[in-house]
Amino acid sequence: MRIVYLIGLAAFLAGCVTVGKPFPVGLVPAIEVGKTTQQALLRDFGEPARTGIDDGDETWTYMHYKVRLFGSQDTRDLYVRFHKDGTVKSYSFNSSLEEDRGLGRK
Repeated sequence: MRIVYLIGLAAFLAGCVTVGKPFPVGLVPAIEVGKTTQQALLRDFGEPARTGIDDGDETWTYMHYKVRLFGSQDTRDLYVRFHKDGTVKSYSFNSSLEEDRGLGRK
């Protein structure tokens, strides 16, 4: 019986936890401060994983994290802050993936 528990524990420890859901990273450079609207983000990115307030401004966060107990951790997040009129005030994209390096540079 112990061997069954040990095999189960090993499988658990080797596993991976996913938080959030994938979002279209290739569309991040198309976000324009003062122009892109909340409606456009909903259309292109879907519902945000989290919403909040930053210094009185509404914020949305999109995230997709794959965390492994052992090995690499793949993380991406997009944080968007809005003007009162619903247009983007600022945004920040962060990623641990090499393929995303330089994304959004204009």
